[in-house]
Amino acid sequence: MSLISIRGYLTVTLLLIYWGKSETAASTNVSNIDPTILGKVGRLRAASGGRDGVFYKALCRCLVSALQVTEGHPRKQTDLASPSFSLRSAVGSVNFSFLKSITPINKGRQQAKLNVHHIGYTAHRHTVGGPPIPSTVGRGSSISHLCDRAGCYRGEHLEAAAVHSDNLARQRCTGVRLVVFNDFILAEIPCAHGGQEGDDLLSRIQKSCRKVDLLELDDDAFKRMKDVIAALA
Repeated sequence: MSLISIRGYLTVTLLLIYWGKSETAASTNVSNIDPTILGKVGRLRAASGGRDGVFYKALCRCLVSALQVTEGHPRKQTDLASPSFSLRSAVGSVNFSFLKSITPINKGRQQAKLNVHHIGYTAHRHTVGGPPIPSTVGRGSSISHLCDRAGCYRGEHLEAAAVHSDNLARQRCTGVRLVVFNDFILAEIPCAHGGQEGDDLLSRIQKSCRKVDLLELDDDAFKRMKDVIAALA
């Protein structure tokens, strides 16, 4: 990576951390669970030390930006021609000068725009640790929404995808499957994106797409399942 691109990347990262410490935009808490099953999920009880419906409702809660969506994602912008002192202090004079040098002036204004989900990703990683936004974002890699909701900027719902096809694959995923009988969760099945088979179940659930799919057993199906388990014991 060239010196210029390194400095530019550092500038963007610092800006993202700065904005991520405050509200990125007026936002709304939105459940990513299908509204036709949301009420049922909230009533589900845990069985055998597993997780209940309240856990899954929290897992699938999105923070959705109220900024106007442009080019697929909400963006936050600032006018570099009249910046606040706090912004200049947050990024440093050298980085701020570089950002101004690469941002065009239009009708006397220098509007720097950054995707809100990039802000959320960077602020979250800055707080809990982990890799920053890859320098190849937009050139092969991307920031993927585990919830598949473009306006969401909740840090826990975002991860770096090495190739954009990994990002696209989540769009067709139904998320964690819950096997349910009489409002009890009998089994929790992570989605195909939930890590490796050898990982512990909670880790795989947290890596899965932030969606929920229910498989509800009737009395006959539950009896057959018990018969199979008994035969295998």
